[in-house]
Amino acid sequence: MKKIIIFDFDGVIVDSKDLSYSINKEMMPGLEYSEWQSWFEGNLYKKIRPEHQNNTSQIYFLKNIMKE
Repeated sequence: MKKIIIFDFDGVIVDSKDLSYSINKEMMPGLEYSEWQSWFEGNLYKKIRPEHQNNTSQIYFLKNIMKE
């Protein structure tokens, strides 16, 4: 079993909203701001568009961190 610690300081110490959108937009050129905002409602990984499902960072996260 892997043990991890998740520390969420976004919005408290650092506001990374603009940086997060620009990074995601670079990785997914067709990403609209409104779609990106909708990711934060519910489960992000159920909303990934099919053309972005082969993104290596998402695959790593899903396979290694989100194991049940």
